[in-house]
Amino acid sequence: MSDYKAMLVPVREEETEELSMMATYMVEQHIQSYYGRRQKEYMLESFQSADAIRRAMKDGEKYYWIDSIPAGEKESVLAMLDMCGYLSCSCQDHTIVITNLYIMEETRGRHLMRECMELLARAEDLPEGMERIRISIPEGYVDAIAVFEHIGFEKEGKEEISIGKNYKLNCVNLSKAMIS
Repeated sequence: MSDYKAMLVPVREEETEELSMMATYMVEQHIQSYYGRRQKEYMLESFQSADAIRRAMKDGEKYYWIDSIPAGEKESVLAMLDMCGYLSCSCQDHTIVITNLYIMEETRGRHLMRECMELLARAEDLPEGMERIRISIPEGYVDAIAVFEHIGFEKEGKEEISIGKNYKLNCVNLSKAMIS
C-alpha cells in the first residue's frame, strides 16, 4: 500500500504551454541516453511542443496531469499544484491507447501506476465501451516494462514504430483488460 494517492486531472487547452514545458523536461530526463540529439529534438518538436499538443487535442487525444498527494489529504486546489507527471491517450477499437506517460524521477516509487490505470479506465471524458488499455514502451525502458507487468499488463509482442523522418522506436506492446 502506498503512502500516496494518484489523481488524473484533465489538461485544459490553455495549459498546453505548461504541459509542453513539463514534457520537455521529462523527455530530457527519460531519453537522454537512448536517442541522438537530432532524434530527441525531432521528438520534442513533433510530439511535446505546445503546438503539437494542441493539434493532438483537436484530433481527440486526451491529456491528463498526474498528481500525487499524500494518502488521506483532501483533493484540494493546493494539493493539485504539485503535478508529478502526465499521460495522454487516444481511443481505438474499444481500446484506450496510452501515447505518452511520464512520471518525474523524484516522484517514482510511489506506486501510482495501478491507481492511474484504474482512474483512466473510469475517466468520464473517454467513450463508453472501452475493453482494454494498451501501451507501447521502448524496449530499452526495462524498468517501465516491469512496472506495467507488475500491475497486470501482459506482453503482446514487439513492434517497430515509425515516428517520422526515418526515426523508429523498437517497442514492447503491453495490454490489460479494463478494470471493472
